[in-house]
Amino acid sequence: MTLTASALGEAGAGAARRPRRIPMAQGADDGARRARAVVRHARWAAAATAAGMAAHLAMAADGGWMAALAVAMAAGCGPCAWGLWRRPTVRGARMLVGMSLAMALVHAALVLGAAPAGPSGTGHVHARTVSAAGADHTGHLGPALGAVAADFAAALLAASWLRRVARRGESWSN
Repeated sequence: MTLTASALGEAGAGAARRPRRIPMAQGADDGARRARAVVRHARWAAAATAAGMAAHLAMAADGGWMAALAVAMAAGCGPCAWGLWRRPTVRGARMLVGMSLAMALVHAALVLGAAPAGPSGTGHVHARTVSAAGADHTGHLGPALGAVAADFAAALLAASWLRRVARRGESWSN
């Protein structure tokens, strides 16, 4: 059916009109809602990754070789977080899970004092206690624990997003 000036009624043919919203079928609306929820889930994982980046940058405030490593790790997290925020992919989520778990374990080892004290590996720490290890890096302890928590949260959210996508059988670009 073609709309004419008489069919438009009082508004006239030249008046600006808002497009009429056509109600969608129930199934189509549910699919769109689910798709938004999947993207929102990926964005939560990206936000947790951004929190981990902030914790890395907080550790970099003290300087030294660990600061350079913290800045490099924060820069390494950026592309995955941005990719999950803008257009989530299975590949990006898998990378995020692996790197977040690896970083969480490394930070936990640093907090507990099980890592070498310097880049040369000369500071063997088997005999040190947890309190002695924490005393050496009191400025890094809070941000390091924050990084562990953020890394575990990012890994959990990305892994649950992967499970959600796999269970639904959706095709997200690899």
